[in-house]
Amino acid sequence: MRYEIKYQIALVDRFLIDQSILNHPASFTKAFPKRRVNNIYFDSPDLYSFYQNINGDPDRTKVRYRWYGDVTNFNNGRVELKKKKKELGFKEYIDISDSNNIEHEIRKKTFVGLPPFLKATLKNAYDRTYYVSQNQKFRITIDENLEFSKANSAHFKFKEEDIIMEIKFDQNDFDLFDAINKYLPFRQTKYSKYARGITKLYF
Repeated sequence: MRYEIKYQIALVDRFLIDQSILNHPASFTKAFPKRRVNNIYFDSPDLYSFYQNINGDPDRTKVRYRWYGDVTNFNNGRVELKKKKKELGFKEYIDISDSNNIEHEIRKKTFVGLPPFLKATLKNAYDRTYYVSQNQKFRITIDENLEFSKANSAHFKFKEEDIIMEIKFDQNDFDLFDAINKYLPFRQTKYSKYARGITKLYF
């Protein structure tokens, strides 16, 4: 299980964010080329997962289908169960047989802790840059150009102006986190892409 510490960064030049990471004493370097991340989220008709997040439930689960690259080329994705137990999170992966009918495939599954009859509720996409520390214990992702729409929409309807940074590390390395965090000039925040998109598009 791992921690995912988030920072919602507004009105800061992207170059300054990169420099704060690249000049960090932990010697972060780029881990992968930047790529486009696409997601379709699934929830119950009464938005059970959304309200789990809004209410701050300590144990919660989100179901999403994720793929990379062109938003229209979704055949190479996979279903992810993103689970949180208090401050710690982990993922489980589920294979599906028909990526052209993802919602039908999802409805055939039973997910512990979630109601049945999940439906596609939200689509989002963003550009992600990856960094890793020299000791390989800490990863930083930078998400920008976030776009959101309802799952059945052909076009994105809302764009997030802020940049979302995350630091990800194993639960056994928590004692090292303060030494990483103190050199970053950003304030920790809470930010859920799913909750943000649902709030903007449904309420």
